[in-house]
Amino acid sequence: MKRRIMVIWLICALLACPATAMGEAAPGPVVWEQRAYVDEFNMPTDDYYTGHSSPIVGTFSNSATQGSLLYVFFFIDKTVSIRLVEYGNSAVNNPYSSGRTYNVVMMDTEGKKYNFEGQIMSGRDTLDFSSEESRTIIAALSKPGIVRFAITDADQPLTKYIFSVESDTGLPYTSAYMRDGIISFTQGGAEGLMDCSGNVIVAPGEYDRVSSFSEGLAEVALGEEYYDELFGIPRFAGQWGFVDTSGALIIPLEYDYTAGFSEGLAMVEKDDKYGFIDTSGALIVPCEYDYAYSFSEGLASVQKDDKWGFIDTSGTLVVPCEYDDAYVFSEGLASVRKDDKGGFIDTSGALVIPCEYDAAGDFSDGLARVKVADKWGFIDTSGALVIPCEYDSTGDFSDGLAPVQKDEKWGFIDTSGTLVVPCEYDIADNFSDGLASVKKDGKYGFIDTSGTLVVPCEYDIAFDFSDGLTSVEKDGKRGCIDTSGKFIVPCEYDNISHDGNQIVLFKGGQISVVPR
Repeated sequence: MKRRIMVIWLICALLACPATAMGEAAPGPVVWEQRAYVDEFNMPTDDYYTGHSSPIVGTFSNSATQGSLLYVFFFIDKTVSIRLVEYGNSAVNNPYSSGRTYNVVMMDTEGKKYNFEGQIMSGRDTLDFSSEESRTIIAALSKPGIVRFAITDADQPLTKYIFSVESDTGLPYTSAYMRDGIISFTQGGAEGLMDCSGNVIVAPGEYDRVSSFSEGLAEVALGEEYYDELFGIPRFAGQWGFVDTSGALIIPLEYDYTAGFSEGLAMVEKDDKYGFIDTSGALIVPCEYDYAYSFSEGLASVQKDDKWGFIDTSGTLVVPCEYDDAYVFSEGLASVRKDDKGGFIDTSGALVIPCEYDAAGDFSDGLARVKVADKWGFIDTSGALVIPCEYDSTGDFSDGLAPVQKDEKWGFIDTSGTLVVPCEYDIADNFSDGLASVKKDGKYGFIDTSGTLVVPCEYDIAFDFSDGLTSVEKDGKRGCIDTSGKFIVPCEYDNISHDGNQIVLFKGGQISVVPR
């Protein structure tokens, strides 16, 4: 990322001053911590890397000295950079116009040795490693124990740096989230998966990208992150495959892009064309489409020659590619667009609601939101306008109610169009488990389907309920409440997620799982 390249220079510059005056540091276990990148004004950002406040102590030798004091600093964020400081106050840098190569030998906690070639680029003072090398280093540092390094200047073999990284815990976790009983986590900027007993399924650093599971398989990839100059955002280019719940690679890394499984099939991309595979990896629908969406109700929208249609799970084109756009099926109907207007088709491809709306959403509770002349209303499955287009914005129906906006305030209507909750909230979300989050005066709470405020608006952030629980945030810390608003877990954690009867707590770089 362009910004990270810039700020790492600032980080190194900051460390060059105070860190060199730290004096002798007693050898001991490294205390890893999450540290913020800084911006142009040396102010901390919301972007983080893994580092340590005290230097790692080692020795260096060259033609002029033997066993002199060495300070070492790690910067870890998907890739690894190491800063070597000779005599405790002189950073090893590269003043030359080309990169300098260093031969690196690493011994992991189990005694296995690895050989790398690190580079200090022109004008830099950090030893940088490739994505593949970084994955191996991160995997070694993620485990508690001692990892040893021996570094030699390739052009000056007498210049050697030797140090050990000892940690009681390994690299800290920087995030944790549970879905379908599996915990997705990051450690040292690398993504991994573990079960609720703490058994690692996919080790951090094993892959560059790791997704959550869907239908028993999770997407994984190896590749490189790059900065898209045109759109000004980071992107990832690599090869994707799937692992099962044991971590075994079931579908090889051979696709340019994948989506999670839905109805037994996953969309895949190869050579700029899209198709579908099943859970065994068999290519059920050849990669011949310009784009595709996931299956829903037995059909998936596909694009060819700038037009959209639908295929079934065998790959048969059941709706010809004749629409300007097409979305997913919901309650037997799918929104399509032609000549810049939206309508609906059924699963046979028949246009049951003409393309006459400026915009159209999905059906839920028998109704779909539609837009006419900048105002929203709702139609039923026959196409009849049952709720006039009079709202500035709307959401979909859930639990018999839909959020609607008028005059910059939100309320809720029922399926007859009756306003059952007045438009008095700044933000309103869909109902789940009989409750919907609402925002008023900058704070979030929850209302029931009668409009009663059952959880006061006192939280900075609130999420949807599921399984009778949700997480809320106050003063930068998160907790968990039930549908009565009672705290199951107090607001004292960095993050909380839950799935069924288990709650994952994340605090201070540590993950714990507790029963609800």
